[in-house]
Amino acid sequence: MLTDPLGLLLAVLVTPASTTDRDGVRILLPAATGRFRRLSRVWSEGGYTGHLADWTAMHLGLVLDLVRRRDDVSGFQIAAPR
Repeated sequence: MLTDPLGLLLAVLVTPASTTDRDGVRILLPAATGRFRRLSRVWSEGGYTGHLADWTAMHLGLVLDLVRRRDDVSGFQIAAPR
């Protein structure tokens, strides 16, 4: 799922259960950049670590910022980028 900063839905990708989230992002984001030309920065949960930030910058021209959960938080809580 891709939302704007207000939480409004921009795009959804449904994949087989065998598709990892990281692989799904490599399908969803290129389609989104074609549709939303002003998209330049994506905030994502900490699970998208690794080479994905480099890939989005190199192939899509996007900045991928990872938002990590604080260690003192349990359960669901909205985490703003720092």
